Amino acid sequence: MQNSQKITEAIGQIVRQLTIYGSCESAMEAQLVITVAIEPICTTRYLRETLGVSQATISRITRTVGDGYGRHRRKRRWVGRDLVCGYKDPKDTRCYRYKLTEKGENLLASFHNSLAEAFGVDDISAPT
Repeated sequence: MQNSQKITEAIGQIVRQLTIYGSCESAMEAQLVITVAIEPICTTRYLRETLGVSQATISRITRTVGDGYGRHRRKRRWVGRDLVCGYKDPKDTRCYRYKLTEKGENLLASFHNSLAEAFGVDDISAPT
């Protein structure tokens, strides 16, 4: 099997793990979690541009995969999955940034294991 096919299958397995096992309900939520994992200190704008969705969509999804609260910590509308947390940038309080929570990092570690298993290696780090 070619590496590109292995990569595609491994990514598919990761998205299935996110959606089937209840970590995320939609592929868009899975994409957001993966994007935050790749770009650890990403902004709302970065997520919006990378995923090609509106500000409102990013807000809704980050609440869903986050703690369930909105930016202003008002009424809790969703039971969040606590995979991603948002915080104000200390240098620019107009900017909101996102990073993985401990639960999100543990989920990412399980993805690394899935990828390593798919490729039959112990470590999937990029070669140096």
